[in-house]
Amino acid sequence: MAAPRTVHLFAEIVAVEDVGVARTSWLSPEEERGLEGKPAMSAAGLVALKKAILRLLLHAAPDARPCAADIVLGHAGNGAPVILSMPAIPGRRAAALARRMRVSISHTKTHGCGLAVLEEGPDA
Repeated sequence: MAAPRTVHLFAEIVAVEDVGVARTSWLSPEEERGLEGKPAMSAAGLVALKKAILRLLLHAAPDARPCAADIVLGHAGNGAPVILSMPAIPGRRAAALARRMRVSISHTKTHGCGLAVLEEGPDA
């Protein structure tokens, strides 16, 4: 029988109307450039994802004390969100967490949703 695994899931929802205020404190200049020409719901999704990742990191690496600026997000060629860096977490640990973490963004016209999942256990 396989050893048990634990899955941690954190989801956040952000209203599009609330993104204007949150945007400058949550998004890096690089992330802002990636949103140029995109609707506000895309920014809401990115802010929601950062919030979900922060909650996950506070659980998985509480000693790191990450903040929004400590997570830089981008997009893969297919448009899927990816974690580009997590500078508050030491090198190998950040890479290990990023490899075991799965992230997703979704949105409607009025809300953005971010989902961060981390699997722990043997061979996770």
